[in-house]
Amino acid sequence: MENNENLLMREKKDSNQIFSYVYFVLQGIISLLGYNAILGSLDYFAQNFSDYNIYFYLPLPPMITFNLVSLAMPFIAQKVLFPLRISICIFGMVVILVMLPIATNYLSQTAGGFVVIMILSLIWGVFGQIFNSSLLGLSCMMDQSKIVAYNIGSSASGIIVILIRIIVVCFLGDDVNFSTLIYFLSAGFLNVVGFILHQFYVKTTSYMSLQEKNKQSLIYQQEEQIIEDQNYLEDNSPEQIQTVSTATYCKTIENQKKNQRLLIQNNNENDKKALSHYSLNENQDESSKKSFHKLNFRQQFIQYLLIAKDLMPLPLFMLLSNVCANMMYPAISLKSQLQGISYTWSCIWIIFMHNVSNVLGKHVVAIRSLYNNNIIYSLIILRFLHFIIFIMNAVNSDSIFSADWIICLNIIVFSFSAGYTDSALFILSTEKMISNYHREQAGFVMAFSLTFGIMVGIFLAMPFQNI
Repeated sequence: MENNENLLMREKKDSNQIFSYVYFVLQGIISLLGYNAILGSLDYFAQNFSDYNIYFYLPLPPMITFNLVSLAMPFIAQKVLFPLRISICIFGMVVILVMLPIATNYLSQTAGGFVVIMILSLIWGVFGQIFNSSLLGLSCMMDQSKIVAYNIGSSASGIIVILIRIIVVCFLGDDVNFSTLIYFLSAGFLNVVGFILHQFYVKTTSYMSLQEKNKQSLIYQQEEQIIEDQNYLEDNSPEQIQTVSTATYCKTIENQKKNQRLLIQNNNENDKKALSHYSLNENQDESSKKSFHKLNFRQQFIQYLLIAKDLMPLPLFMLLSNVCANMMYPAISLKSQLQGISYTWSCIWIIFMHNVSNVLGKHVVAIRSLYNNNIIYSLIILRFLHFIIFIMNAVNSDSIFSADWIICLNIIVFSFSAGYTDSALFILSTEKMISNYHREQAGFVMAFSLTFGIMVGIFLAMPFQNI
């Protein structure tokens, strides 16, 4: 009987793990599918607003909001709980995906229409980045397979878009209107599926147990903070309290983090007793579960900076990795022409190879024994050597590097290493943090480095547009 119960529990745990993996892959797809749909439809928007440089202007609003939202994520996460946060974001993204083509159709070739689609893309960026950072933060609190799953999904969204493009080109030629319709319908449909899946996921035992563990940890830390605050108030006059500097506050937070590390590292019996004293159980009041000490925006931002400091140089290398990736792809890499096929099909196959290789890189990173910090840092620096081949092909199509096999090998290695290093950096960042709370914050920091690196890379690519 006991063996049967253990078997059932194991099967339930395995099914939860599979469901969680599917959830993170799908949400990873959703995180970038809307943005990829917008980018894939730039031709459509350019036709309808021919007086404006859509190729330059339309991607900018979401890119700017990606970075601003990433900085504000610790505060947003504190104010809006994860289940509601994701539901609102998916709903918002679906609404924007519906409104964009409608606004374009009815306000075509007007200044007002151009302003409307810019505002809509800006709003989509807010929802999209809150969604993306939230899922990255959650995956960082869980085991490494969830980080891998989410990152695989984000790259798989590119494969979905290019497969749609291949189907459209094969059967209808390069029909901009039809491909745009399919892009947005696909993105909207998967968002709805993701919304439904999310409602089930937040009720799973794996998610609920994670949240319970987080609450226990936070209550223990925050009750200690309340005691320290009370002691400080008793020992100081109001005038002294008002003159506490930001530097002092930073030092206090840093000391608290060091104390927390020592507490967990020692992990002796006294620590266990202390932790059990503050742990939640069924007999405690529900109100005590919600009595969290909230940091204001300034304090939250200071803590965010301290976590970024602890993570260094990982955020810096995440920035470099994405600067490298987005300087060369897609702007410069698509100037390479595969022989014997049209330029349209050459672009399609290069994009397809890029996305598939990127997914494979993010999948292989699950083998943790293959890398450490120094290996990843070295790979990121070495990736800049790909610039030579990309630029040589862009400048001279008859160069030694213009052979099809070199073009293909270059894009495959370049894209594989991009996916590999980005996912590895997320995993390495979680290993530097102790508590789930700090792992989530680390996810927010790394997400900002990623999006900021993308934006910097895109801007740095502009001087190379006409080579």
